[in-house]
Amino acid sequence: MTDILSIGASAAQLYRQALATVSNNIANLNTEGYSKQTIESSENTPSKRGVYYLGNGSSMQRTGRAYDQFAEANLRSAQSNLASQGPIIKHTNKILNYLGSENTSLSSAFDKFFSSLSRLSAAPSNATLKQDFLASSEYVASRFAATSAEINQVDNDVKAELESELNKLNEYAEKLGALNTSLAKHSKESQQPSALLDQRDFLMLEMSKLAKINFEIDDAGIVTAGFQGSSKNTVFVDRLGSTAVGVQFAQDNSGQTGIVFDPFGEALSVGSVQGGSLGGLINLRSNIIEPLRADV
Repeated sequence: MTDILSIGASAAQLYRQALATVSNNIANLNTEGYSKQTIESSENTPSKRGVYYLGNGSSMQRTGRAYDQFAEANLRSAQSNLASQGPIIKHTNKILNYLGSENTSLSSAFDKFFSSLSRLSAAPSNATLKQDFLASSEYVASRFAATSAEINQVDNDVKAELESELNKLNEYAEKLGALNTSLAKHSKESQQPSALLDQRDFLMLEMSKLAKINFEIDDAGIVTAGFQGSSKNTVFVDRLGSTAVGVQFAQDNSGQTGIVFDPFGEALSVGSVQGGSLGGLINLRSNIIEPLRADV
């Protein structure tokens, strides 16, 4: 006869562990990157009694995560698209606020210039009007110089922000590479500790805010990462660790911005970087700042 007390004890133990998991979920409700955990149970091996098999209750097999890979990939893509607009709006507003100000805009300078020119054309021999016209001409020239300096300052701010965002990316990549080393201890993702997988997914999400990145996850949950559209030669995170990426700016004021793989070694170009704050900053330099600078 099956041991009723043993079955009851196994059931009580299983539900105790399930309640502990629920408590852990509640405790980590506001923990950044945490995924809700669930208990996975299975039937214990039944006992044979004559020609019959009688059940022996159930037991916990592992703790799983409430995780949807498709939803996570869509979230990373959406975050990347959203983050690309932030730097464009921020730095474009700086330029618009400067050009739109009555004290610093080119429009007010031109109004003053053409007004003085109109008065001088009506009385070309008037010395006072000549001086006024020369002063307005110098004012226009100074406004152009000041506007150019302001655009250069915004461009320098964008360059500094690009380098800062790349430092963030390298920091996340280094952590993800170290995490890969820990994940390599198991051959299947189902065997990995939930905390490590939560850290992995959090790092992937944060990296997606910086650029559109292709993440490939193998059976063990180990991540390979490279910029979307780049070659396999410029994968900067793999199971062996991470490789730094850097930025190079053209010296001819063309607005060309190059993201390079292994800047202190091979210095390979990764091609165009799309999405995220990095993509937004690069797009800002090439499509807004440099054309405006050329016009001015």
